[in-house]
Amino acid sequence: YRKDIPELLQASDLYVSTSKQEGLPVNILEAMMGRMPIVALECRGVAELLSLVGATPARDMQTFRATVQYYKKHRSLHREKDAIQSALSRYTTPNIMKNMRQLYEYEGEAAR
Repeated sequence: YRKDIPELLQASDLYVSTSKQEGLPVNILEAMMGRMPIVALECRGVAELLSLVGATPARDMQTFRATVQYYKKHRSLHREKDAIQSALSRYTTPNIMKNMRQLYEYEGEAAR
């Protein structure tokens, strides 16, 4: 656990994620909040988050490597702030609580 994630992100040019499995990819949300360009391998949850800002995760290491090299050459590229803010607004605590409540209610009704 670290408390200095925003500072670390601000000191970085690019966020990379090589995870092959994630529950809720909080790391991707943190990178989005830091308005970082993100290069990630495809895994559950990551594709859904990146699609909110018009990005697609890499499906293989060759694509992943090429994308990292592209961002290295074009350091000035950043995600559109409005797209990221729009995506992040879906992941506020009240929205997550509402979605979880709806899921439990749905599952409870299905079990009856």
